[in-house]
Formats: sequence, structure tokens, C-alpha cells
Amino acid sequence: MKLLTLFIAAALGFTSCGENLDPAKSYAIKPTDKLEGFTWETYLKYCDAGNEHAVKNYKLIHEHTVTWQGQATFVETTERSGYGGNWLNEELRVKMEPSRSTVADIRLYLEKTCEKDLKTIKVHLTDGDIVQFTGTLRSLGAGMSDHIIICKSLKKIGQPKPKEEAKPKPRSGVR
Repeated sequence: MKLLTLFIAAALGFTSCGENLDPAKSYAIKPTDKLEGFTWETYLKYCDAGNEHAVKNYKLIHEHTVTWQGQATFVETTERSGYGGNWLNEELRVKMEPSRSTVADIRLYLEKTCEKDLKTIKVHLTDGDIVQFTGTLRSLGAGMSDHIIICKSLKKIGQPKPKEEAKPKPRSGVR
């Protein structure tokens, strides 16, 4: 009976709370695939929550260094413990394109080497500014959790594109 209860609980957890796995969109990293210098789009291809091989793929690229860019959503001040003093208490959340999230896709944990960059950027950083960052992949995001990258360098490279105003529709001749 215990085994049946565990099985049912596990099945409910995987089907009701988990992402829908699509075997047609599930890609496994092959030994011949280039693992250095991959893009955000390539990362999503192999590590998106809908890929049945995402966790296995992530284990192969964990600790790789990437240089990507995205929209800064906000800087959070957090209390860190157990990180050996190599970290700032701020972290930057970044929304990528394409995005799987309404707020942010990536949480950048900033190393102390970013302190000067962050002080410069924070003065001029506004919501949606484009930032470029280089960092090490640290944790695979899933569900509501952001992907975590340990940021080694950070710079603001642009401002958000202005949103186009909706043009009023022409009125028809019927009143």
C-alpha cells in the first residue's frame, strides 16, 4: 500500500506540476556537439523545461562560461551566507529573448569582480536596459525558478527599444 501511495503521489507531482515533455522537441547533447560559445537559443534547445533530456544535458554544460545579453529587469539586494565572501549582496535579474518568463529568465549572482561594473551601471540602469554579461552556468532553472549564472563581468550596452504606440483604427463610414 505504501508503494502504491508513493507511486500515485509521484505521478501526480510529475503530471500536474511538471512541464509537459515533448519528445519531438527533446534534444540530447551528442559528443560531437560544440559546447563552448553557445547562444541562449541553443541553451533553451537543450535545457528548456519541456526537453526530456534537460537535466542530463545541463550536467554536460554546467560550469561552462557564456557571454549573453538580455534586458535588465531589476537589481535585488540579498543576504548571502556560505559563499566564502566572494559575492556582492546584489543580484541582477535578466529577461532574455526569446523568454520563457514574465519577469526574468536569469538571475546573475555577481562576483566581487563585478563591483565596479555594478556601481557604474546602477546609477544609469533603468528597467529594460540591455546588459551584456559573462558568467558561469551554475543552476538550471525550472518552473518559477530562474537559471542561475555566476557573473564575472557586466556592462550596459543599450536602452530598451521604444514601444510602438497603437495607431487608431480608421473609422468606417457607418455611424
